[in-house]
Amino acid sequence: MTQSQVYRLYWCKDTAAQAPEILLEEAGLNYEKITIDIEKAENWLPEYLAVNPAGYVPALLTPEGTLI
Repeated sequence: MTQSQVYRLYWCKDTAAQAPEILLEEAGLNYEKITIDIEKAENWLPEYLAVNPAGYVPALLTPEGTLI
């Protein structure tokens, strides 16, 4: 399996990230969980803003490159 076939879930404790994680698990989809520490303002780092310009967590990047 290549990296492009994996969903990427940008996740943080105490956010709504549990809902998409449960859906990914229940659907049996392959995903990578990437922790974003909002207490350290990691959601405002250029690397994360390149994924989600709004800086919100959670964010789900599909294998096709669509941001949800």
